[in-house]
Amino acid sequence: MKKPKDVRKRIAGENRDREGLRKGAIKKIFRECGLGQPSNADIDKAILWEECGHRDPYTGASINFHDLFGSDAKWEIEHIIPYSRSLDDSLGNKTLCSRETNRQKGNRTPFEAFGGTSEWEGMVEQVKKFQGDPRAMERKFARFTLKGGADEIFDDFTHRQLNDTRYASVLAMEYLGMLYGGVCDEDGTRRVSAVSGGVTAQIRKGWRLHSILRDGPSQGEAKPRDDHRHHAIDALVVALTDAGAVQALSRASERSRLDHRHGFRVDEPWNGFLDEVRTVIRAIRVSHRPDHHLRGALHAESLYSPPRSERGEEPRSRIRKPLFSLSAGNVAEIVDEKVREAVERKLIDLAQADPKEAFKNSANLPALPNRHGAPVPIRRVRVYVSGSPQQIGTGAAARYVTSKDNHHLAIYRLPPDKKGTERWTGEAVSLMDAVARKRRGQPVIAPVNEAGAPLVMALYKGDVVEMTVPKLEPVQRDLFVVRGYSVEKRGAPEINVVRHNLAAEISDLKKAGEWRRIRNWDEFRLLDPRIVRLDALGRVMPDDGQPNS
Repeated sequence: MKKPKDVRKRIAGENRDREGLRKGAIKKIFRECGLGQPSNADIDKAILWEECGHRDPYTGASINFHDLFGSDAKWEIEHIIPYSRSLDDSLGNKTLCSRETNRQKGNRTPFEAFGGTSEWEGMVEQVKKFQGDPRAMERKFARFTLKGGADEIFDDFTHRQLNDTRYASVLAMEYLGMLYGGVCDEDGTRRVSAVSGGVTAQIRKGWRLHSILRDGPSQGEAKPRDDHRHHAIDALVVALTDAGAVQALSRASERSRLDHRHGFRVDEPWNGFLDEVRTVIRAIRVSHRPDHHLRGALHAESLYSPPRSERGEEPRSRIRKPLFSLSAGNVAEIVDEKVREAVERKLIDLAQADPKEAFKNSANLPALPNRHGAPVPIRRVRVYVSGSPQQIGTGAAARYVTSKDNHHLAIYRLPPDKKGTERWTGEAVSLMDAVARKRRGQPVIAPVNEAGAPLVMALYKGDVVEMTVPKLEPVQRDLFVVRGYSVEKRGAPEINVVRHNLAAEISDLKKAGEWRRIRNWDEFRLLDPRIVRLDALGRVMPDDGQPNS
């Protein structure tokens, strides 16, 4: 749900400030201590060190920056309101203190631990001197000086974890409350709760649910959030989070503090919980919505010159491009000979073969003299292009363009070879061609190709295909999503697919070996592909709208 403009602007500014603080801390840690990859805790320490003015807020002792890091660090991060009672792991609830002070404070607030001592006023004055965003420092000061009993504090924070007050959560609670006579019923019993993201994440970790999405093939180093099924795990955690779960998290946090452990486990809701969830999550099949519609830009925005033949060569078109957008191969295709020579000379002078790198700085641009002899920088050039742009419009309105997006990949069955082996071929049909077919009253997907070969199937981007997992022994079947496709001039395909559950970036999928490229029709045929659809319950069924072999 959108927030007001001024609130969005403030949040964006705070996010930029926090990112700037973290980047600055990383640079300082490397410059001062030589740590090239500091942990999140190290970065937090550096930020808190600046915030507290390089002094321990509890003792006033000076803190040396180098003493913050390493296994024998003298200074620790401590939660102002103990985590087991606040479930608040944000930077706003953290400060620095010595190991001895942290042990002495224990599972108490600063006031509970030191409020009755002669040092308390000095601590309060020290916290008043904290440097940072005034509103954030005001909230941190309120935490540090908070008074109240243990039960009162815990009950207050438990209520907050189960009553997220963000705008979207409030509206969602009101909407769901219509089913139950309101968010709270006539007796004052809360019927709808909105669980905060922080406590959800901690309970998810405490129940070890992260481990489920690290168990599959190539998932050992993957982030659980790179798997679409993490939404189902989050939904399960929200459904099972109540005051009892928050209390279990609090007890687990306290046990870990007493045992001096960093991680902790939360009591499972029932025996065998993790194994049961693992079985259910692994059975989930993620539904993807393919776009089979005839919509979108029919062609790229760039306009080409009409194709024409020069010196008996094949007809070619030309297009004007910025110099910094050229590839190394484009330089030889520059139309104007003098311009081409000037560009080549400049690349030699710069000892650079890539125009993108050479000319991204406008000071490096080549130049040619004008009629008065003054040098004029070359910023854009005309280059020959391969391929055949299509004509749109007629007469004076005629323009030449290239198609922007493919609409579908049509796959056809060729006659078997001499050994009786089945063969496939195919063509990528652009959106522009698909629209033209519809306007002519023809089927968008041609039932036979120009050679009369019958259609096997038509693939769209986003289609779910059940097929044999490539290069996996023993042989297994799984669901894959079509992420893209193309067909070379020679007829060889490139079909890119990923497993149905993967949500990572392409670069991460490639590193994990999960970005699969199929570059041969026989290879694709032998994987025995079958287009399927998933119903609302995730059941896999044949896609009756597509012919299958």
